[in-house]
Amino acid sequence: MNKIKSLSIIGLLLAQLATLTWAGPSATDLDYSFSRPLLVETKFVNGIGFHIISPKDAFANFDGVPYMAETYGDNYLIITGRGAPIEQSIEARNTGGHFSFQVMDEIEEKFGKNEEGYVIVMEWGGGRDYTYHVYSTKGAFKQILELDTTSDYYEIIAPNQLKLFVWNVDIQGLENCSLAERPYDDLIYTFFPDRTEQETIKAEVPECAKAPSG
Repeated sequence: MNKIKSLSIIGLLLAQLATLTWAGPSATDLDYSFSRPLLVETKFVNGIGFHIISPKDAFANFDGVPYMAETYGDNYLIITGRGAPIEQSIEARNTGGHFSFQVMDEIEEKFGKNEEGYVIVMEWGGGRDYTYHVYSTKGAFKQILELDTTSDYYEIIAPNQLKLFVWNVDIQGLENCSLAERPYDDLIYTFFPDRTEQETIKAEVPECAKAPSG
């Protein structure tokens, strides 16, 4: 994509900010009083466009005033439809943290072309708050999962399967275990065009939990 086309797309995306209804702060909460550099990452899957807008520097300093991106609502996910002008969106969200194609990049690196058509956008909301937004793009476009979790420890086991590792809290005796010894439950999410199915594999009891207290 050439520079002029990239700038045109950025301009059209940013033009939406004054007209869209957000899953978050409204456009009237945005601060247009000064210019700041923004980055746009885009992926097209089966004609659906996924656009992540983020600040080039989330902690930049302008004229001696510290700039915090979340203060100005500069982190967006905008999704555009098949054959529709880029300024018409299916969905638009913003976050106090940031959005990422990290999981998608790993899927493409591991399995090549995304023939299954599932898109995973990872959102970090601050601290240990993560949300995985999963979309199906084959046939009718649909969001099939919005998963809030404290885990960013995951594995892509198939183009349509995401495994999350979540600390087990059910096993008795875990107070005798160090953090490094504590086991993880496996939460496996399998994606279908119209839904997501979950399977939980509970962790085995570690030796440290079997030891007598005291």
